[in-house]
Amino acid sequence: MKQKTKKIANLILSLMLVITISGGIILATRIAYKINHKTEEEIIAEKNKVNIGNEEVFYVDLTKKPEDYEKISKIEEEKQNIESIKKEENEPISTEIIEQEIVNEINQNYYETEIDLASGKIIADGQEREISNLISSEGTEKIYNYLSDNIIGDIKYEEGKIKIENPYSTKTLMIKTEKLTQLQECGNVESIVRVSEDIYCVHYKDAKDTKEGYKILKDNNLIEDVSKDIQISVLDNEYNDLESNNINTLEVTGNNWAWGVQTTGLSQLRNKINYSENNTVTKVAVLDTGIRKTHEVFKNEETSDRLDLTYAYNYYGSNNDVTDDNGHGTMVAGIIAESTSNNVKIVPIKVMGSDGKGSITSVLQAMSAVVDKVDVINLSLGVSESEVTDEAKTIIENSLKSVYESGTIIVCASGNDGEENVYYPASSQYTIAVSAIDSEKNIASFSNYGNTIDYAAPGQGLILPYYTGDTLYNVSFDPTSEEYKKNSGTSFAAPFVTSAFAMLVSENKNYTIENMKNIINENCEDLGDSGKDKYYGYGSINFDTNMFSKPVVVSSKVSTTSENTYLIKVIMVSGNKMTHWAATSTNTEPATDKWKALTTQSKILQLELTASEEGNYYIWVKDENNNITSKEVTIEFNNNSEENNNSNSN
Repeated sequence: MKQKTKKIANLILSLMLVITISGGIILATRIAYKINHKTEEEIIAEKNKVNIGNEEVFYVDLTKKPEDYEKISKIEEEKQNIESIKKEENEPISTEIIEQEIVNEINQNYYETEIDLASGKIIADGQEREISNLISSEGTEKIYNYLSDNIIGDIKYEEGKIKIENPYSTKTLMIKTEKLTQLQECGNVESIVRVSEDIYCVHYKDAKDTKEGYKILKDNNLIEDVSKDIQISVLDNEYNDLESNNINTLEVTGNNWAWGVQTTGLSQLRNKINYSENNTVTKVAVLDTGIRKTHEVFKNEETSDRLDLTYAYNYYGSNNDVTDDNGHGTMVAGIIAESTSNNVKIVPIKVMGSDGKGSITSVLQAMSAVVDKVDVINLSLGVSESEVTDEAKTIIENSLKSVYESGTIIVCASGNDGEENVYYPASSQYTIAVSAIDSEKNIASFSNYGNTIDYAAPGQGLILPYYTGDTLYNVSFDPTSEEYKKNSGTSFAAPFVTSAFAMLVSENKNYTIENMKNIINENCEDLGDSGKDKYYGYGSINFDTNMFSKPVVVSSKVSTTSENTYLIKVIMVSGNKMTHWAATSTNTEPATDKWKALTTQSKILQLELTASEEGNYYIWVKDENNNITSKEVTIEFNNNSEENNNSNSN
């Protein structure tokens, strides 16, 4: 009996099985396209019993952390184990049992299955797999009828292919209702999670209960909208099938900045905030595949860890492990770490698995948990808008609107099909949509575009931190290589814009989203048609075009070095190299012969001068384009105060 059971298991794991049914041939497959679901425990913040019919279920608020939760799934698992033992001891293994095991696998665990009856191939996760025995056309009707009777998901027969889509496999539905507590029936519910006002995620024990719940809720007049779950992923054509031996990684310590950090002017904004000693903490939530927490990119010799794990959570696996098992999340978060000042902290949240796939309900629940705890949310993920039903869009839009109105910014990647098709939720009016440019500032060939694009940012051929080693980076500059493609994408353009918003928040917590958009608009290169266009939006962000078009005084300090001798220290940042300096006692631009050449020309200048007489001094700096900035410094005897503002700058 054990040998028969082992053979069956091997057949299932090999992803192909041919079964004889009523003289026909039935193909059933276990697809390697699995979405991890919440089978062990739910994240519960607060348990309030809600009467639904004659039963009590839990209404859950995810904004707080759980103490415990009744693990109904474990009880069911124990029952299944007992039944399995009885089956092995007392019952022969029949063809029907094999069939049911396979059908259960498809019903409970997989989102998409495609069977090509003509060619004899299985399409699993975008990959073709050969079938050992070809299926004859005579068995087509019997196969389709059998699956229609037994599969929980939606099944279609199109052009010789059987397609199975099972949104119920996530065991979660989305609903919009103002009358949750008045509901009499919504099926065999395990928990209900509030994600925003009147928007809830309803969790069930298994796919069958989820499908039955959907039918019940569709007919309930207290429900305004109900939707099946939607699969989201790291964007198509980007970073798929990642394996460490398929990536060109190098150990490159030191300045590993992606070229975009310089071309966006973010390095100047970062230096301005760092040198001004701004300690206002700003938090960015990265909803992605997780993070390699120990990578050097998240460390800094001058500051503590750039990560904030207080609210980090794995909504994909329902646990506290946010380890990146794909690579995408570490790359996205790495760009933010390199592009932002030290006071910006990254909150890693895992919503997708090793295959780069997850569900929109996990994203909604994650956002609701951190919306009042972070300032910016980065979503380098999405789904083609054609995959989003009207019911789902109504529900999701309400959640996005709630986040937007709270003042938290959501920045999204536009997609990588190279088409006029901005992915969702980037296309939402409540998010910031980002397209990608190459190093020549042209729209990247893979970047999606459309009227909802807000900004463009670097997204091709970047140096990005890798998730398998603390000092490893994905490095490839050969556009023809597969490795090059894997460090390119709109997913990596979005975090540059996220970084810009995060640093503006840190400069002024009172800024509204519109205030910050206006500042960024003023610091964009208009690369396409004049004004906003469908490729670049308002333009490619570049703070060197305006904010740092000439030297900016970051700080000035006066301190005593000895009796009646004072040290003047001025720090300036510029988008251009600073070449000359001068000091005068009047607010009159120095004559040509008064300018002194700087020994080292740089975009950062720390100038130290001594003075032995009290009075007003004017420090002047000129850049390579002859732009001039001055700073007035006042010295009074026995005055050791420090000046740290940028007033009196010209």
